[in-house]
Amino acid sequence: MKMKKILAKICIIATMASWAPFLAMSSAAQSSMKGDVNGDGTITITDVAMMVNHILNSTEMDFIAANADLNGDGDINITDVIIVVDIILNNQGTIDPCLVVWHKDGSKIMFRLAEDPKFTYLGEIVIVQASTTVEYEFQAIRKVTIDLAARSSAILGLPFTNNGKAVTFMAADNDLSVKVYTTDGNLLKELVVRKGETATLTLDSHATNDYKMDVNGVTYKIKTK
Repeated sequence: MKMKKILAKICIIATMASWAPFLAMSSAAQSSMKGDVNGDGTITITDVAMMVNHILNSTEMDFIAANADLNGDGDINITDVIIVVDIILNNQGTIDPCLVVWHKDGSKIMFRLAEDPKFTYLGEIVIVQASTTVEYEFQAIRKVTIDLAARSSAILGLPFTNNGKAVTFMAADNDLSVKVYTTDGNLLKELVVRKGETATLTLDSHATNDYKMDVNGVTYKIKTK
């Protein structure tokens, strides 16, 4: 049983290491928290990826070696990585694993992994979640990360809500430039939503149930009832 648990953890580590090329590292503030090797004040799979990269002789500039030796044996190795994975897994009840897409304008969208977003990239990044499809051209995004947010914190979701009859746009971090089309390219509405404001468009008066929206250069496809 113990060997199975170790092998399961190694599989988790290998999976996390495969995400490493997509995990962008932030500038490190000096932190003394064991396991917080990038100094951002939290322990996430980003720290695991950095530790794995360090072990593979590809150390990031932000790497804080003093926080990576969790068992205090003077060496950074797979044992330390397993300890960090344990810390993350033991916190699963209080954290919310998210796929995070960072836009070039500095804003971001977080997709809860618990809601099973489908993620593909073939010339562009496409995320499908519930009745909404999000399409990102590579030049429109800055980075993609996997992060663990506290369940008590606000998750930055899509910049709109869709109740099946109307779409409400919410400009949280930046102004929103919005264009709404039918799927055959007919422009229905164009508007700007200022930061801190909301705007609602009623769509149930149109014959179609499928729409395409451009919001700050990101394409969304939605369905209405």
